[in-house]
Amino acid sequence: MRTVKSLVPSMVLATVAVLGGGPALGAPLPEAKEAVEPVYLPYGITDAAGEVGYLTLPAGDGLVAVDLATGEVLWQTKEANQPLVVAGKRLVARTARDNRVRVVVLDIAAKGKCLLESEPLDLPNWAAVARPWTYQGQNRRFIAEGRIGGANLVALDWWAQAGSWRGTFQSDAELKGKTASGVARVNLETGKVEMLPAVKEDRELRSQWGPEHGLSLDRDTNLKKLPAEVQAVAKRNNWRTAHLAGPRAYGWLPDSTYGLLPTGDRTGERESVQAVDAKTGKVLWERLVREVPKEHNLR
Repeated sequence: MRTVKSLVPSMVLATVAVLGGGPALGAPLPEAKEAVEPVYLPYGITDAAGEVGYLTLPAGDGLVAVDLATGEVLWQTKEANQPLVVAGKRLVARTARDNRVRVVVLDIAAKGKCLLESEPLDLPNWAAVARPWTYQGQNRRFIAEGRIGGANLVALDWWAQAGSWRGTFQSDAELKGKTASGVARVNLETGKVEMLPAVKEDRELRSQWGPEHGLSLDRDTNLKKLPAEVQAVAKRNNWRTAHLAGPRAYGWLPDSTYGLLPTGDRTGERESVQAVDAKTGKVLWERLVREVPKEHNLR
């Protein structure tokens, strides 16, 4: 097993919500006295300075580091597929080879070299976790949110479900035996994992996740909160959400025509993140972050 020592100061806590901007879940870790939330992008996060973004690869089998000013790819790796949080020169992420979740620590300066891989989390054997987004195929979902802090620990709040998808919310009786949740604490020096009970209700956790975090543009009142130059781009390109971060705005951009058949059915889904200069409205770059075949039913 690869290990790394002294990854983060024991008195610093960073909170992250994976692939979204919801509040961190669970109690602070021991000795944590400060809190820092990364700025979230659709299907990714940024570093503290907002200069480098870490995004999913379209097939969900890796992640890529991108210069947020230009869109230039700095490096990519398949050691992990879901970025969690940046801690100094280290990126903490997760992988799920063989459908087993593990936390990994990547060296940013060494273009994503893996410094540590934890032991696998003890999750239900029916849970599907391979993809870095909620929908896992075969009507199964998995959500993870994490934080990193005191005593070199990372904690993941996780939730898994089988049997339903968009358009429906099942009753507690219908969900019995189809959902599970909990917290996993991972030691970033040894890779050891401790599984703990959940600290949030299932419905609260899953309502806080998603690429839709940021400013939802389903309502005109939210659209008007953006700079006028960004509003024009968002309307023209049909952004679903907007994330404002420093000098740039980032839009979550589903492709409404991808896989569309004459019958109205779809053969797949494709989504991108688009970066815009917040002052001028100039589109700086666009990158594909999710491309999958359609394979689910509503129930």
